[in-house]
Amino acid sequence: MQQRDIASWNAMISGLAQESRPNEAIDLFNKMKEEGWRPNEVTVLGALSACSQL
Repeated sequence: MQQRDIASWNAMISGLAQESRPNEAIDLFNKMKEEGWRPNEVTVLGALSACSQL
């Protein structure tokens, strides 16, 4: 994806979590933070969903 916004990050993280790919979701969450994006409530919910599968 060329241009990302918080909604696209959220969609990717939540989608990976819903597809039972928690490690990839957490990796993407960390990459988002490394790139300077600040997680919002939806982002954290997706990350927590991924964590619950570990």
